[in-house]
Amino acid sequence: MLLAAPTPAARRSRPVAAEQRARLVAQIRARTSDNADLKRRLEKARDETERARAMALARSAEGRRVRGELSTAAAAAAATPISGDGLVVTVEDADRAEQDDRRDEGRVYDQDLQVLVNGLWAAGAVAIAVNGQRLTPTTAIRSAGEAVLVDYRPLSSPYRVTAVGDPGRMRAAFAGSAADRRLHALEDRYGIGYGIRGVEGLQLPAAGVLRLRHARAAGS
Repeated sequence: MLLAAPTPAARRSRPVAAEQRARLVAQIRARTSDNADLKRRLEKARDETERARAMALARSAEGRRVRGELSTAAAAAAATPISGDGLVVTVEDADRAEQDDRRDEGRVYDQDLQVLVNGLWAAGAVAIAVNGQRLTPTTAIRSAGEAVLVDYRPLSSPYRVTAVGDPGRMRAAFAGSAADRRLHALEDRYGIGYGIRGVEGLQLPAAGVLRLRHARAAGS
């Protein structure tokens, strides 16, 4: 009797748990939709601000000089969209059915993406994004549980790393590099997916706006 008594209570709790899970999933989807809408509004406001600033600066020689400096700085900080030819490297978790029971070796980890991104920078990439998330000089690639975080945003497999730059030169410099050898080894040993291809007309979005926390007057 003691063993059988908890069974009805457990069965009754299942619909409650399923209902709670459904509510959480609905809330997550609603918040995701709201965030996407806010992001579109932010991008529209950013474009309007940029056009207004460009028009104001174009009215004088000093303004045009400042505009050039701002454009250079914005490009270095990944604050503006960029387009051009480049490479797309795709890495993907291995098929779980093909993995053994030792541990989850067939997953793509944050360290693997870090090595891949650094290898593409070294090969001559001028801009990089991971699953559409633009990288900046301060972007962190970390993990939280089973999720990979890029600039604190969770991404999931497959990971599409897009690099804008000269495709031929980047491919030649990347082939045989430490990053290329690491990913080939993971592919051969654990079955992760790994592919690289040249693509024309890539478009990378601007990165998120940096929050200014400290400032001081230049030259003082």
